[in-house]
Amino acid sequence: MPERCIICPLAVHHRLAAWGRQWLNTCNHLHHPRFFTQGEKYMQKKLIALAIAGLSSAAFAQSNVVVYGVADVGVESVTIGNQPNEMGNKTRVVSNSSYLGFKGEEDLGNGLKALFQLETALSLGTNADTNGGTNGTTAAAQWGATRDSFVGLGGGFGTIKLGTLTGPYRVLSTTYTYAPGSSGVAYTGAMFGTIGGIKTGTDDRTSNAIAYTSPTVNGFNASLLYAAAGNRNVDNQAVSVNGKEWQIGLNYAIGGLSLGYAHVTRTDVQVSALAAGLGVVATPYGDELKANRIAAKYDFGQGTSVIALWDKQKYENGKAVATPSVERSAWMIGAGHQFGRNQVTFEYARSNKLELSTGDVANSDAKQYTLAYNYDLSKRTKVRTYFTKIDNQSAAAFNFYNNPVVGSTGGDPRSIGASLRHSF
Repeated sequence: MPERCIICPLAVHHRLAAWGRQWLNTCNHLHHPRFFTQGEKYMQKKLIALAIAGLSSAAFAQSNVVVYGVADVGVESVTIGNQPNEMGNKTRVVSNSSYLGFKGEEDLGNGLKALFQLETALSLGTNADTNGGTNGTTAAAQWGATRDSFVGLGGGFGTIKLGTLTGPYRVLSTTYTYAPGSSGVAYTGAMFGTIGGIKTGTDDRTSNAIAYTSPTVNGFNASLLYAAAGNRNVDNQAVSVNGKEWQIGLNYAIGGLSLGYAHVTRTDVQVSALAAGLGVVATPYGDELKANRIAAKYDFGQGTSVIALWDKQKYENGKAVATPSVERSAWMIGAGHQFGRNQVTFEYARSNKLELSTGDVANSDAKQYTLAYNYDLSKRTKVRTYFTKIDNQSAAAFNFYNNPVVGSTGGDPRSIGASLRHSF
C-alpha cells in the first residue's frame, strides 16, 4: 500500500496517474515527489479555495462594513407667480438628496460594540438638493460634503455618537413627512424650518456634536445632543464666536401611534440674513435661538396614515443691539394611503405671521401644499410625481427648502415634476 504524506495537510495517497506521470511539487518539505490523479488535483484546489474563502469571510465578519446609498434624480418645471416680472416656466434636472455611505460595527464583547458611519452627499445634477450637507447650501451637496458621519459605542445602556449628526430636532422633520429623505421641492420644511423664509439651521445636521440615545423601554426613548464651540458654523449662515447648542428629544410609540417632542437652544449665534432683515448690526454676537417641536403620526392600518407637526421658534437679539426679537409658530398636517404598489400623499403646512417684540408684521405669513403620487417598481426603486406650491402674503418671501428658485417678496413658487429614486 502506498505511503501517506504525514506532513502535507492533504494526506492523499501517492499514486501514478493512469494516463501518464505528472510531477506535482506541492510540498515545501523534503520527501519524495507526489503523483495525483486529475480528480485529486481538482479536490486539492477546491479545498485550498475553500480555506482562502474562509479566511476572507472571517476578515469581513470582523469589520462588518456595509455600503449603502441613494440615487435620486428628477425632472421638474418651476415658476414663480404673483410678482411684477413673473418668471416663466423653467425646466431643470435636480438631484434629490443622493448620497453614498459606509457603516459598520465591531463586537467588543460583554454586549458592547463599536460603531462607525461615513456618509457623503452626491450631486447627480446641476441643481443639487440642499438637504445633502450641513449648511443648507447648494455646494454642500457636492461629493465629499459630510452628511451623518460619526464614531460611537452601543450596548444595553443605549448609544453614544460623536461627529456630524442629525439631532433630535431634525429627526422629527425627517420622520414625520411623506417626502422620501425629506428631499426635493415637495418637502414642506420651508414653513417650519425657517423664520420668515430664512433658514435658522434647526433642520440641518449639527457638526462638532456628541449625542446619547437611550434604549427603547415600553415604547419610550430619549436622546440628548450637545455641540461644542470652536468657531463652528452654528447657524449655517455665519460663523459664531463661541456658539453652543443643546438638543433634547423624547419619543413614544404604541400600536399605530407615534409621538415626538424636541427642543433646541443655540447660544451666541448670529443668523446674518435674519439679522439683516430685522435691521440688526452683524458684528455683535450674543444672540440666542430657542425652538420647540411636537410631531405625531397615526397608522390606521390597511395603508392609511395621518401626520401632524407643530413648531415654534424664537430668535432673541443680543443685549448690545437695541432691535426687536422675533418669533413665529408653524404647523403641518398630512395624510397618505398605500394600495398595492401605489401611494398617494398630501401635506399642508403654514407659517404664521412674524411676531416682533415691538409688534406683529402684517402679511408675513405663508402656506405650502404638496400632492404626490409614488409607484414602487420594486422594494428599492420608486417613481415619484408631485405638485407643490407656496402661497406668500405680500410681506413674505418663503421659498422651497430644497432647490430654491430666484424670486421676490410676495412671489409664489410652484413646481410640478417627477423623479426616480433607487436605494441600495
